[in-house]
Amino acid sequence: MATASSKPNIVSPSGERVTDTAPPASLPLYVAGLIVIMCGLYSINMVLEDAPFANLTIGMAFIGWLVSFISRKQNVSPRSIQIPAGILMLMLAIIAVASDQVLPFLSPPGLGDDRQKALAVLLTWGTVFLSFLLITDDILLFACVPTLAMMGLAGTMTAETGLITSFILFVCAASFMSVHENYLRTRRRYQGRPRPGVERRLFANQLQVTAVCGIGAMILANIVAVPMSQIGARLILTPAMMSQGTKNSNLQSSAVVRFAERTEVAVGQGPVKLSNEVVMRVRADHGSYWRGATFNMYTGRGWRNTFGESEERRPDNAQRQSEDILSDPDPGAGGFTFSIPRTLYNRTGPGSQLFTQRITLTGNSMFMEVYAAPEARVVQLGADVLRTDEIGSVHVNRPLQQTQYTVESEIADSSPERLRKAGPKYPDQIRRQYMLFDRIRPDALARLKETAENVTKDSKTTYDKAESLRDWISKECKYNLDAPAVASGVDVTADFLFHAKQGYCDSFATALAMLCRSIGIPARVASGFAPGTLDRNTQEYFVHERDKHMWTEVYFANIGWIPFDATDGSEDISSSDSDKNGRRSAIMAFLFGRGILPPLALFVFLVMLAYVVKVEILDRFRRPSAAGNPLGLPANNMLIVEAYGEAIRLMDKRGLKRLPHSTPGEFLQEAQVRLTGQTVVLTSLALLTSLLVAYRYGKLEASGTEVEHSKQALETLRSGLRAKKLVVGAVPIAAEGRA
Repeated sequence: MATASSKPNIVSPSGERVTDTAPPASLPLYVAGLIVIMCGLYSINMVLEDAPFANLTIGMAFIGWLVSFISRKQNVSPRSIQIPAGILMLMLAIIAVASDQVLPFLSPPGLGDDRQKALAVLLTWGTVFLSFLLITDDILLFACVPTLAMMGLAGTMTAETGLITSFILFVCAASFMSVHENYLRTRRRYQGRPRPGVERRLFANQLQVTAVCGIGAMILANIVAVPMSQIGARLILTPAMMSQGTKNSNLQSSAVVRFAERTEVAVGQGPVKLSNEVVMRVRADHGSYWRGATFNMYTGRGWRNTFGESEERRPDNAQRQSEDILSDPDPGAGGFTFSIPRTLYNRTGPGSQLFTQRITLTGNSMFMEVYAAPEARVVQLGADVLRTDEIGSVHVNRPLQQTQYTVESEIADSSPERLRKAGPKYPDQIRRQYMLFDRIRPDALARLKETAENVTKDSKTTYDKAESLRDWISKECKYNLDAPAVASGVDVTADFLFHAKQGYCDSFATALAMLCRSIGIPARVASGFAPGTLDRNTQEYFVHERDKHMWTEVYFANIGWIPFDATDGSEDISSSDSDKNGRRSAIMAFLFGRGILPPLALFVFLVMLAYVVKVEILDRFRRPSAAGNPLGLPANNMLIVEAYGEAIRLMDKRGLKRLPHSTPGEFLQEAQVRLTGQTVVLTSLALLTSLLVAYRYGKLEASGTEVEHSKQALETLRSGLRAKKLVVGAVPIAAEGRA
């Protein structure tokens, strides 16, 4: 039997004899683990492009890392952390399975059916939960796995230079973790600590290995960055998978600004922050809306393009006519010319005019669409493949950056005189595609129709009705980039027109389109850029990031689609508060703008986290009070007594009860008789008994080492009881006459 002063010989449930205490936490190892996790979250948020989501997940991951480190320092039981985290993960898994999206209420707005970004969200929250479980060196090393997955996914969806920096930092931190953990494990194996000089030399060697790995990663990253970006663009960057809209300036200053249109967009999803960076210059005779995509189906929460995948097109083989304005390529524009076919959905009527635009993409802007005035008929640029769809949108397989292209568009005659002459006779396909009401509630539709009829009661023609509805919206509703997100389950059109009466361009465009549809006028929403600012010296339109825009297009029979912008003339009440206040309001909108589930889940999480912190961390700092220490023993001695008492309670639950008059030594003897083949349990009980006798009845004060021995013995006994079914012999426990 071990004495109180001897080194403990503890037997694990597997039968392995352990001769040292649980390894202490290494601060350098934990700092490297934090860097690894932050590299992954930073990389994935380049793709998700949502500042509130980034702030929330990065902040929670840091809190999780801090909780894990403190828990490790305080020798908290892993189950105290794993059980609450497991409950939350189970809750989220159930919600994810029951929903058509992954973590719908914990995802950035406008995620839609983008499976790549849905996977990015899942990896992000998995990493956040993992940060609360970093209670062993093995789990710390495992943190490299989800980070690699996130960086790999981000690398196929963006070409931002910040990803290279993040990758190099990750390689350095991961290399240090691997080398340092191996050193710590080796040192524990030989149960010794090197001399101070040797310790410093070994640590310096670890840093040298890390530096070599970092330099190698820097060279490798810069070599493979360009081809990897091109491969990723071919495999992943398609219009159906990319996010519509703009890179949020809260996350970066001079990083890549990426524009790509999706097949589905959400409306009214929270404050918008746009930069003043010039993203393209357009040389043209006059300004226009530079369109990239249109949407035909209203979903109640946004819009969807249901026309399916675009088809691939190759350059024209036929010679262009000599009088064609695009016969001779512009310098830098490339020599490939593509003709865009006319369809029922993009044709224009008599009186249309050709309109030429020479567009220069500037700075770090990346584009997955050819933005141009509708309707594009001929495109000339350097790419050898384009993709077009029935509605006339033009997509590219590789992102366009710092390049030029020329577009010849056919502009419909939009003079009021001609539009007023257009009758209400629409093709059947136009009616079927652009007068859909499948996703709007009957009561909301009835109210829209009543409102539209009242506003247009004095208007006779389709044009006058559309103008009246546009003017009414611009007077009744206010433009506000800081408008909060629309609550979950609420129709965004009804909320904008009849309750909030404030929003940004997507809400204005949606409201006008639905009001037009309610009285039988085909309408849709278009996405692209506003005309921009004309520079009279260069005769170019400078288009900024803040010009990213959505507007309404109304169909006129035998003429085509005509833009109507309800934001024209509306009062702008956007706040001029600081970015800090903007970020705070965005986070609040993100958490509380989606119904009861997000705040409820957050509340449950905080309650469980507070319980763990109190019971497992704060209570360990408190010295036992006189009421809680009736024996008057030192604090460490009381911890040993409590460990022995817990062991007796566990034995009692298995049918082996210690009677009140049985001494610890006698109970141990009886246990050795009654228990057959329970070596692990008996060895642990013997160690606890020896520690109890020494520090409960002796005069010595236990050190922290003895306390750790008692905790380890208790955990080994607990594991042994769980690993095997306890076999209790028939010999009774003798307790009579014991003092």
